[in-house]
Amino acid sequence: MAETKQPAPPTKAATTAKPVVTKEDAVEPKGNIVAEIIVNIVSALAIFLFFYYFVAQTHEVHGASMEPNFYTGDRVITEKVTKYLTEYDRGDVVVLKNTNHAEPLIKRIIGMPGETVEIYQGDVLVNGVMLNEQYLGEGVVTNGQSFLKEGQSYQLDEDEYLVLGDNRGVSSDSRSWGPIDEGNIVGKVLFRYWPVERMGLLPQY
Repeated sequence: MAETKQPAPPTKAATTAKPVVTKEDAVEPKGNIVAEIIVNIVSALAIFLFFYYFVAQTHEVHGASMEPNFYTGDRVITEKVTKYLTEYDRGDVVVLKNTNHAEPLIKRIIGMPGETVEIYQGDVLVNGVMLNEQYLGEGVVTNGQSFLKEGQSYQLDEDEYLVLGDNRGVSSDSRSWGPIDEGNIVGKVLFRYWPVERMGLLPQY
């Protein structure tokens, strides 16, 4: 008896594998990329402005009024946190705004709110006691000027500071244009970063 061949089982049609798209291969819509760039720029700008107006900023020294402690071209970092948390101290070097000058000035706080300041025979007296000014150059004397004259005293209000330059012979300061309000102090000079050979924190007096 002749053998009959069994029909071959039907084969499944070949299927084409779908490509797998990884996250790295995916292309974001162009609009999303632009939006992300804008968000990053705005965020960076906001952080910068917050830091600049409320934390610290840099200043460059101009003029000889603070020699020998600061020279023209010195660059410093001025912190602005002190005025929000505590009070300034005598001896602090501060950057301030003054209506007599277009640019910010750098001076040292000598008289504190409520104190009486006097210039007498080349020295500064605070509440009748001679001030020991270790930061002055050798042989520096303090002479009176148009506002605070030799032998005259001035009592500061509760929101006023008296500021002087360390180079008393050339400095334009509170002796000529009077005390400054606390609101006109930009901040306290904390660190000198240029020139490199004199980089460092400012000494506290």
